[in-house]
Order: sequence, then C-alpha cells, then structure tokens
Amino acid sequence: MIEKFKFYINHSMNDLRVNGQRTLFALLCIAVGVAAIVSLQTLGVMIQDTLTGNLRETNKGDIQFDNDLRFVFNSENIRPGRDGDFNFEEFESLGELVEKQAVDSGLLEIIEGTTVFGQSTRYFGERGREILAQWAEENISQAVKFTYGYQVVDIAAIFTNFGVGTIGELPRTNLRATNLTPIMIDSQTYPLVGEIRANDGTLLSDLFPTPNSIVLSDNVARNLRAEVGDSIRLSGIEDEFTVTGIVPTEVEAGFDSVLAGIFGFYYVDTSAIPLFGIEERVEKVYMALENPNDELIAQIAEQFEKDYPFLTFTTTLDVAERNQFVSDLLDQLLTVMGLVSLLLGSIGIVNTMQVVVRRRTLEVAVLKTIGLQANQVTMLFLVQAFIMGVIGSLFGIVLGWGLTFVIKGSAETLLGQTLPFRITPEPAITGLIVGALVTTVFGFLPTLSAGQVRPGIVLRPNDDIIPRTGLLRSLGALLIVIIALTIIAGGILGNPGLAFGVVIGTFFMAGFFYLVLQLLLWLTGKFFPAFGWIDLRLSLKAVLVGRRRGAFTLLALVVGVFSLSLVTLLADSANRAINQLVSTGLGGNVLIQTFGGGSTDTIQTILDEQEGVNNYTLTRLHQMDLVSVTKSDGTILTKDEINGMIMQNNGTLIDGIFTQITERDVTNNLPEVTFNAGNGRQLNADDAGQAVIVIPRDSRTDSANLQIGDVITLRANNNREYSFTLVGLSEAPTVITQPPTPYIPTGSVEGVQPFSVGVVLNINEDNIPELRNALSKIPGVFMIEARFLNIFINAILGQLTAMPILVTALSLIVGGVVIANSVALATIERRKEIAVMKTVGVQRERVLGMLLLENAIMGFIGGLLGVGLGLIGLAISISQLPGAGSIIPYGTAFLLMLMCVGIALVAAMTTAWGASGEKPLNVLRYE
Repeated sequence: MIEKFKFYINHSMNDLRVNGQRTLFALLCIAVGVAAIVSLQTLGVMIQDTLTGNLRETNKGDIQFDNDLRFVFNSENIRPGRDGDFNFEEFESLGELVEKQAVDSGLLEIIEGTTVFGQSTRYFGERGREILAQWAEENISQAVKFTYGYQVVDIAAIFTNFGVGTIGELPRTNLRATNLTPIMIDSQTYPLVGEIRANDGTLLSDLFPTPNSIVLSDNVARNLRAEVGDSIRLSGIEDEFTVTGIVPTEVEAGFDSVLAGIFGFYYVDTSAIPLFGIEERVEKVYMALENPNDELIAQIAEQFEKDYPFLTFTTTLDVAERNQFVSDLLDQLLTVMGLVSLLLGSIGIVNTMQVVVRRRTLEVAVLKTIGLQANQVTMLFLVQAFIMGVIGSLFGIVLGWGLTFVIKGSAETLLGQTLPFRITPEPAITGLIVGALVTTVFGFLPTLSAGQVRPGIVLRPNDDIIPRTGLLRSLGALLIVIIALTIIAGGILGNPGLAFGVVIGTFFMAGFFYLVLQLLLWLTGKFFPAFGWIDLRLSLKAVLVGRRRGAFTLLALVVGVFSLSLVTLLADSANRAINQLVSTGLGGNVLIQTFGGGSTDTIQTILDEQEGVNNYTLTRLHQMDLVSVTKSDGTILTKDEINGMIMQNNGTLIDGIFTQITERDVTNNLPEVTFNAGNGRQLNADDAGQAVIVIPRDSRTDSANLQIGDVITLRANNNREYSFTLVGLSEAPTVITQPPTPYIPTGSVEGVQPFSVGVVLNINEDNIPELRNALSKIPGVFMIEARFLNIFINAILGQLTAMPILVTALSLIVGGVVIANSVALATIERRKEIAVMKTVGVQRERVLGMLLLENAIMGFIGGLLGVGLGLIGLAISISQLPGAGSIIPYGTAFLLMLMCVGIALVAAMTTAWGASGEKPLNVLRYE
C-alpha cells in the first residue's frame, strides 16, 4: 500500500512539474479561494478581539446609566421594566406613567419641548446624581467612582446641523465640517477606566488649559486640515476655540456613537458651558468599581433594576453580549463569503482536471495496459488533485494574510474601530484543510472518466476519446461531493442544517445559471450576425463549440458580478434618490420645519427680514379623519362602508390615506406627479382658496372606486367638517420628492391648527449661518440644508456599503482568475489550431485579436447575466417606492458590463499573448 502511494505521489508531482502552465493556473484558482477564506476569517478574529476586548473601556466604566426610559408590558398590568408584550394603544398613558415615576424618584428631571423636534429633555440633575451615589454606597460593598457626560445637543440637532456646535469652520483653510458630535466632559475624571491620549501622547486631562480649549477627533482634523494651535469657530457660538489636541476617532466611535465615527466629534470641558449658552444637564452617568467581576456586576444590575426599573442602564455584561452577537454574525457572514469564493475557484480546478484527463488518455491507457485498475487510476488523479490543493492552499494562506491588510480598512470604516492586525493559526489551518479537501472533492468528478479509459487506445491513440462516466456513477459521485461539501461547510459554519442548505442551494443555482449561460452562448454563437467580418465569425464559432466549458467558466464571473452589481446599484440608486430630493423635491436649498405651527408668524417675519432670501413656500400638515364620500349621483358612502368595500378585496383600510393632509401654495413647488387619462388634473393658481383636493392613487382608492367629481368630507382636529371636490388622482410621484399625501390649496380650511408647518426656501449660501442663528432661538423649530442632507446620507451609505462591496469584489477577483485559467487551458488545447492558422499566413496580431474577441463576447454574456440579475434584484428591492424607475442607475450598470468585458480581456491576455506568438513548427512538431 505504501509503495502504491509513493508511486501515486511521485507520478503526480512529476505530472505537475511537466504541466507547468496548467498547474500554475490551477494553483492560482485554489490560492485565491483559500486566500478569501483566510483573509475573511482572520478579519473575523480581529473584529472579535476588538469587540470583546476591554469592555470596561468600551462602556466607559462598569455601568453606564442613561437618561432614556424603558418599559415592560404584560397582560395583567402595564408597568416599567424590560420584558413582556407591547400594547400600542396604552403607549401614551404608559409614557406619562413612567416619566412621572422617573421624576418622583428624583433621578431625572424633565423639561418639555427643548429638543429640535419639540420633545422633552430628560437629564440627571444634582439631586439625581446624589441619589445614584447614595444608592451605590448602600448597595455596593466596595469603592466606586463616578463621572458624567453632559448634554450639549440631541441627535436630531446633529442630524439637521441645527444644534449649537454641530458645524465647525477653520478660517485658516476655509473648510467646514458638519454633523459634528460635541462631547462635553469633566476632563479631570473622564474616562474612569483606561486613558485617552492625543496623537502626540498627551493625556486628555492635560489638554484643557482654558475653557476655549477643544480636542478634535482624527476625522474632523483631517476634513478641516486642522493642526494643534489652530482657531476654530463653532456654529451658534461667538467665541473661537483653540485646538489643543487631536485624538483617534475610535476612542468614541462605535455602536453607541455611529455619527461620531462617521462625521467626527470633539471634546470640550465643562468649563465651556457658559460659552455654549447651555445649562448643566447630565445625560449619562458612568460608574466604575474598584474590583469588578461579572458576578458582582450582575448582582448590582439586578438590584438596581428592582429599585429603579424605569431607568436605562448598560453593564459590561450587556456590552459583551451585544458585541459577541455582532461578532458572531459578522464572522459567519465573512466565512460564508470566503467559502463561496473557494467554491467559485473550484470551477478552475474542475476545468484543469478535465484538460489533464483529456491530454493524458494515452498515458492512462498505457498504465492500464501494464496492470493498473480503474479505481487505481482514479486514485492517481485524486492524489494529484490533493497535492495541488495542499500547495495551492499554502500559497493562499500567505496571500490571505496580505489581503487582510487591504480589506481591514473597510471593516474599520463599518465598525468605527481600529482593528490591530494579528496572525492566528485557526484561519490558516481552516484554509489549508478546506482548500485541500475542496480541491480533492471537485477533482473527483473529472477523474472518474479517467478510470474508464480503455487500454485499446494505445493501438489507436486519440486525445479526444474520453469515455463517459455513466449516469449512475455520476449521480453517485455527485452525492459524494454534496456530502463532502456539507461536512466541510458544516465544520466551518458550525450548523449542519445551514451548511446543507447552502450546498444544495448553491448546486441548484449553479445548475440553473449553467443552463442559462449555455443557452445564451448557443444563441450568440448561432444567431449573432458576423457583419461579413471573418474574425468575428470564427470567434462566434469558437464560442458555440466551447459553450459547455464557457458556461461553466462564466459561473464564477456571474456570481461575482451579480453580488457586486447588486450592492453597487443599490447604493447608486439611493444616491440618485437623494440627489433627486435635493434638486427637485425640496424646491429650494433649505427646509424649515416646526411642530404645532405656533411659530409660523415668527418664522415668516424672520424670513421677510433676512437678507439673501430669494423666495419661500409654506406647507401646513393637518391631521384629519375621513367622514364620508358623496358620489356624483348623490349616494353617500360612510367611512365604514368604504372600508368594507376595500376589505372585500383584501386591502388595507382607507383611513391611512387621509390621516395627513397637506395644505400648500398652488402657484409653485407643486409635487411632480402625473395623471393618467380619466384621473383628473394637477392643482393650479385658479384653485387658490377653493375646496378641491388631489389624492395619490393606489389600491385603496381603486377598491373604494374614488372618481373625479366625488366630494370627500373630512373632520379636522377642531371637530369641524370640511368637504373637498376630488379633481385629481395622481400617479406615483418622483421618489421622495413629496410625501404621498393628499394636498389642498392654501386657505381652503380655516380655523384649523396644523400639526406641523414646513417652509421651503431659496437663500444665498452666505446668509445661511445668520438664518440658522435666528431660527435656533425658536423652540420646536429645526432647519435642514439640502446639501448637508445629501452629504449626510451619502456618508452613511458609504459607511454601510464599503465592506459589502469589498467582500463581493473578492468573488469577482476569483471569477477573473477562473477565466484566466480557463483561457489558458483553452489556448493550450488549441495550440495546433493556432499553429495551423499561422502556417497559412495569419499574423500574430490577428490571432490574438480573435482570441480576445472570443473572450470579450463571453465576458459580455457573463456581464449581461450578472448585471442583469443585479438590475432585477434592484428593481424588486425598490419596486414599492414611487417613481422607482427614475432612480435605476443604468449608466452604472453599463460600466459594470464594461468591467466584465475588461476582466475577460485581461484574463485572456495573460495566456493568449504567449499562445499567439508561438512558432508554428514548434507546436506542430510536438502536437
């Protein structure tokens, strides 16, 4: 037995050496697949180390008390706490109950209507902090320390850039940073655990010599090109601040401070409270124990929840549980993507083994003539595949460690944390084992036919005679492959059921795409016109003849392109929607919103007096309720009767259409909508003050049989009824530009207090800061600049898509390598054909052109299917959005198609160049 294996190994190593180019491309296919697994698993280990590392530093202490409230619901009673069933009908009274308990306990103080959106502000007053300290002294048997996080602005103010200090300007560079998160701390006690140092090594506590000192995060300093010593202006503050330090962004970025990680933050000391013009309001209390342990922290949390069940708090145990969940989820996702990349690379292995078997039929016949059995021949090829898997995996491990450096930046962007690189044995061992096994498994099917070669070929050698494996033998081999892959995937994923589903799903999808690709290649080769161009005709003929291998090869490209195109197209379409919102939907460059409408006159006065205002339009949002619909024949249908008609068609209640009615100026800035034949018209200037209405058409309006001329009666919040004649049923508006709500002309309802008032205005950019300062003094009013909204959402999209795009790009790289391998094998097989063409006078450039043209056609077909599926996926994803067709990025899809052709051409060039330059006599002598 040992002698046989020695023979298998020696023979396989010799064959790998002799078939140098074929071996090289097969090893490359294995290497890139293993590299994907090793790099992604290594990244997963780095993420886990970071997320589950020093939890006390992450939580800024052992327990973090927040100013938010939490609730518990059950069937017997509504009481504050954590678990139970939610009852939406009792939410308002529950909120009042819990807020009352929080205030009565003395922990929190509440001020109504102080946030951007007019909500109440909860904070720990001096009494509340004393209560927490006293509770800790009575219930904790060891020394504790406290520090506090002070409220400057709420998250809505950061989002809208309407809060004090959310915009920073650097006069020296004339640059501006937006959506900044101000973090006000007691610099002498913050943080309780660990230490924060500036990039130059200075402790945070030493960076606040004056109240005007400010410490920037790395990303803010980078955007402003700021340096220590620079003076910075903050929005809403007259005094300038001096940069005294720059700290790494990750010290505050994370799941609890996503905006700080994306847009940046800065530290200021509590001594700067008078400069910000705010009161001392603590929104977070951090507590650290002298000698913490998990059991003690759990006991403290249990006791505190019992005493103060309404207050939100986070322990290091909670952080550990959350981070472990995220880490496990990311690790599983990254591992699956790596396994998919390896499976794609295995296509190249199958191609290689098929060529090896085809070219060694005479050798196999000789081996069987001297006594080798069919199973021994199969084992010989399996040993060769295993050796290739081991060697390719070793290369892949090294390549994977290098790839980790490339992709970890995207993971850091997503997590807002620095991921220290480290090499761990587990991913490398996994890559080696999985790479060798998958290579052997995928090399199994082609080697079955090698065992069926008959010795008679020695007497009539013909390289093209490849016996069929047989249906039963093939099905049995396929079953073995599925079982083997399920075991491999189950070992990686730790879930046999999921692994089996992934393997079966992959096989079915691969089979389906293989048939579709083969059909596309057949149709192209058979019916695509050559336009009298002989080179194109020959290339199409080659595509037709090699369609089986071509379809199998393009599978890898299609999967990679589909994944990349879906993510890219989704991000691009979202970006288009945002740009559409900015350019057409707002109708101006600034949006002002106020809740309740009580400040409308004040806002108008400010706008009328403000310099640089070109024009503005007011919209009022009313909350109303449908009473009845009077048809043209005088029939009156009540709301219940209409809902009954809709429910017969399994629709949703019509109430939702009329919950909000927009009262708006009909002379400008009307929604960009269309009206199909028979569905009426848009409002116009003649409708000003008239009782007319336009309603968005949908399944509910169709089921209710609403028609032009119907009279809609609505009840407003003043309990009065108003009737409107339906003049238009609009089709879907351009996405996001206007909410799909009915709208009526200004002045058609009198004495109704609007739920909110919006102002859309055009104003010169230079006058926006002055307007912001004026409006910031009005409670319940906020302002959004269109360009900042665009920047904000695009930054969020970039953060979310960076990692998926990079991971899917790995699959595309694997697909490119598989194509290069396939082209190499195809050109090696066609050396005789190329030599004959050159013998009859075809120049090298023309031969190369035909090879490239052939592969360009295949790349185009692969891109057509991959990008086409991406477009279909995108269309399904956004199908429910109004005006979805207008935001599909066809230009991006076209560029992705060109990229596919480019990948195919580059992959083909790697081997076609050398093949086209070989001398005919050298080829014909040996072929």
